[in-house]
This record gives sequence, structure tokens and C-alpha cells, in this order.
Amino acid sequence: MEGITVQTTEMTEGLNSRFREFCERYSLDATLAYVAGVDLIIHPRVYRAEGASTTSTLLKALGEPKGLRVLDMGCGSGIIGVIAALRGASQVVLADVSPDAVANAEANVEYHGLAERCRELRSDLFESLDGERFDRVMFNKPY
Repeated sequence: MEGITVQTTEMTEGLNSRFREFCERYSLDATLAYVAGVDLIIHPRVYRAEGASTTSTLLKALGEPKGLRVLDMGCGSGIIGVIAALRGASQVVLADVSPDAVANAEANVEYHGLAERCRELRSDLFESLDGERFDRVMFNKPY
């Protein structure tokens, strides 16, 4: 039984350490991140998706959305939506339940001069979309 206790304690300490690191990333000042050749502003209290494997997977799935309407659901800092617009999407909606995330996405849209093709909104999933339709819906799963 003693071996099991030690293993469980080590696992718990490892999880606690990773959780502390995860939380510390949310308390940082605003920083710049470089994702897929694009500079993005990352605000405090917004998920830092730039290093996540799911972000690179979504960007591959996004492809070149030239002329398409794209929804970036759970947009966080707006990484996927901004890159969609830079890759030629005709319209992009960046939606998130967090007001901090929506403000961050708006900052990145403005930073890249994409306001004419992008709209940011606070939405609990699809609640605020009023039945809008999109050619691509990108959703970096929530944690």
C-alpha cells in the first residue's frame, strides 16, 4: 500500500504544479504572441491558446477560407478568427462568453485593421447569433 500512496502523492503534486503554472499564465500582463506568422495581443485572464496543439489543428482545418463566412466560437484572444480574416474570409464573427475574451478579440481585430470584416460579440455558445449561418465554424474546445 505504501507504494500506491507515494505514487498518488507524486501524481497529485504533479497535477498541482501544472495547475499553478496554468493559473499563472492567466495573471500575466498583456503580451504579444506569434502564431502562424501573425502577431497577436494576449490580454490577462484570456486563454493563451497560442501554444496549444488544438490551435494548430484548427488552423490546419481552417485552411484558406477565402470568401467564406467563419465563426470563431469561444474565440478567446481571437487567434482563429483573426487568422481566418487574414487568410481571406469575407466575414468573421468572433464570439465568447467572457467579456475579457471579447475585448481581447476586438483589440486583435483592430490591431490588424480587420474591423470591416470582423464582428466580436459576447455569446453563451450560439445564443446571440440569431440563427446566422456560416461556411466554417471553428471551436477550440473549452477547458
